[in-house]
Amino acid sequence: MKKYIATAALCLATVLPTFAQTRRVMTVHQKDGTTKVYKVNSIEKVTFTDEALATLSNQWAYNDDVKDLSKVTMQDVNGSYEFALYGSDSDTKPVFELTIPQSLMGQKITLGSDDAQDVKVAYNGETPKLTGTLQARFDKFKKNVTITLEAETADYSDLRCKWANSAFTQIYSATNSIKTTNVNDVKTYDVASALVLNPATVGAATTFAFGDVEATTADGLLAGKIGVAVSISASKLYNGTIDLAADADSYTLKYIDYATRVTYEKVKAGTITTAKDKDGKLYIKINATFDDNRTIELEYYGATTAVESLDGMTPAVVSNSYKLYNPDGSPLINQDICKVLFKQKNNIYTFYLYGGEFSSKYSGEKVTLQVNEKFINAGTINLAELKDGDNFQVKYSDIQLYSPDAKYGGFNNTPDNGTFSIKKDAAGNYEISLDVVNTYTNKNTPNGAGNKERLVFNYSGEVGAY
Repeated sequence: MKKYIATAALCLATVLPTFAQTRRVMTVHQKDGTTKVYKVNSIEKVTFTDEALATLSNQWAYNDDVKDLSKVTMQDVNGSYEFALYGSDSDTKPVFELTIPQSLMGQKITLGSDDAQDVKVAYNGETPKLTGTLQARFDKFKKNVTITLEAETADYSDLRCKWANSAFTQIYSATNSIKTTNVNDVKTYDVASALVLNPATVGAATTFAFGDVEATTADGLLAGKIGVAVSISASKLYNGTIDLAADADSYTLKYIDYATRVTYEKVKAGTITTAKDKDGKLYIKINATFDDNRTIELEYYGATTAVESLDGMTPAVVSNSYKLYNPDGSPLINQDICKVLFKQKNNIYTFYLYGGEFSSKYSGEKVTLQVNEKFINAGTINLAELKDGDNFQVKYSDIQLYSPDAKYGGFNNTPDNGTFSIKKDAAGNYEISLDVVNTYTNKNTPNGAGNKERLVFNYSGEVGAY
């Protein structure tokens, strides 16, 4: 009997049908394209609503955690603005560091887009991958700024901030250097002195002077290699950037080469930016191109020393001499001009400037200068702009430079820099000056050649017949 019952139970288990087991799940489709499945028991349905985030004003938020912002600083660096947003005035590390190209100011930037490649958002020193938007804009006077960040992190946390049309502190950094360029001759000097001549009357211009030696007076700058003086009108001082070509009435600028005692003042292009920080320190940046295409770049941030006059920084013009300099600026030859003779053939003038003691017109110690008659009393001539038919020549030592006259077939050495001028008064006296570095091009050296020696001469006085 027992055996029978056991067999029947076994048969029953074999023939009973099986039923599929089920459970309720919720499938969530993520923004990144993946899905997640969650088991749910008592949930019947899921609804979605838009929950308003907290309105921020000079605050920042991570999800629902809202905190205050206390201050914002801004620095102008290489075509971008770098903003730092701090939680309190005493903080040394900002909550946010934002880098925004100046070209994108005022625009709503989509983070991660092609346009945002140069945009940087750092949060507590890290640079998380963010999606969302960033916008920063100044007010019309550039005194206040509005910054709005609406972003999500990779784990979908909200990261936001708002600095609402409030003040910021601009901070400055500078190389405190002067850089001069004349074709391939590039020199850099440290700024060791910054002098200021404050205006005697309200509304007058302010003048600054800079040099590469320590000095508390203008004439102290004469001991250096370079001096720069810039005078800026009251309306433009500390008021943004001056366009040197468009705003010529707003400034004067001169650059003095103390090695040759030559002053350059004819500017054709460039910019000057000035500002004053909260401590009264000066920030100034100058980029200027002169009429002979030499350039000067000056950048300075720091204190200035007030002086009563800046007249002493300009050296007396050295006349009736010619000098030859090594490429490093050290003097190679220094000769007083004892006599000048000239001859004229048709419209071509040739001047012979004799150095030392005159013995004969055939003396080898002389500078030879040939010019077209049209250059007499024509102002300062840029040697790099000479043309075919100008019939220019200057010869001294290894220097032999010519205008690109067709008669030479392109084999003559055509200067790529320098200036000269010749003035003749009613009494027949002349003022002759030239400044050129021995660099040039010709058919054999289209990319330039020359030993980079520099020839400078000035003469004022009588000129006799050759």
